[in-house]
Amino acid sequence: FVRRQAGRIVSCCAARRFVWTSQGQRWQGAMIGFVHTVPAARGRGLAAAVLEDAVDALAAAGADFAVLWSGLHGYYERLGWIA
Repeated sequence: FVRRQAGRIVSCCAARRFVWTSQGQRWQGAMIGFVHTVPAARGRGLAAAVLEDAVDALAAAGADFAVLWSGLHGYYERLGWIA
């Protein structure tokens, strides 16, 4: 998933879908990671927007849940992600 400005990618993230099986039930999941915004474009909400686009698209494609992989503990909680 990408966000562009003037034709250039300024923010992006990657997603990989998977199936989680627990107690005989199957859940469609998605792992999201590699969230990045170019330094010159930071502070404009682009990463938040690309994450929202990714979550919306994954939900529309049938994902029941998503997991965000990040080393920035607590950073994404302001966007609704739970550690």
